[in-house]
Amino acid sequence: MRPASRLLARAGLAAVLLPACITHAATPDAIRAAITKGTAFLVEKEQAADGSFSAEVGPAVTALAVTALVRSGTPADAPAVKKALAYLLSFKQPDGG
Repeated sequence: MRPASRLLARAGLAAVLLPACITHAATPDAIRAAITKGTAFLVEKEQAADGSFSAEVGPAVTALAVTALVRSGTPADAPAVKKALAYLLSFKQPDGG
């Protein structure tokens, strides 16, 4: 399976499983543990050496991944976030767009 397809499959799986998690009323500690596990997976298994998350589909997936990392508590100056932001900035055009 191509990396982009894999990412979409995971997103679909998350969308299906999320309501089940909500109905089982997980404890705050369990939620935090799941978020920590998910962010570790993103950084350790999905981020490429260039900082991207699925470079073959462009910068959008990386932008979503880095947003998820930061919103889930990863510090903005963490190495994974800095690498992802550097990757995103490499798409900046001379006119600023």
